[in-house]
Amino acid sequence: MSLRTFNIKGCNFYGSIPSWVWNTTEQILMSDNHFVGELPSSVNTSKLSYLTYLGMSNNQLSGAIPSWLFTLPSLRVLSLYENQFTGSLSEFTVTNTSTSLQLLDLHSNQLQGSISSLVNLRQLYL
Repeated sequence: MSLRTFNIKGCNFYGSIPSWVWNTTEQILMSDNHFVGELPSSVNTSKLSYLTYLGMSNNQLSGAIPSWLFTLPSLRVLSLYENQFTGSLSEFTVTNTSTSLQLLDLHSNQLQGSISSLVNLRQLYL
């Protein structure tokens, strides 16, 4: 049995994101805390094939946004705003992104470049 939803939104937690979080199957809600560090550069994405919502906004996360996030087949919402992410937006193109992604919120980070058209994307916040 695995954890389907992990919700600690607004709980005032500090520190790094524990590795076991990436075993959650449907929703990860960790916004409005004080998490620091980088997201992992790789994870076992087969465990995340049913993940629909990833919210890690308003923390102090840094580094590049890993490309595996954009390959998750069921991900509909990716909310990473108000962090300290860096890098180029151009790697998130129609050819390597999930066709399920409907909302992408990356505003208030330190990202550069432009995003190509994303299939099925309804809301984009930069």
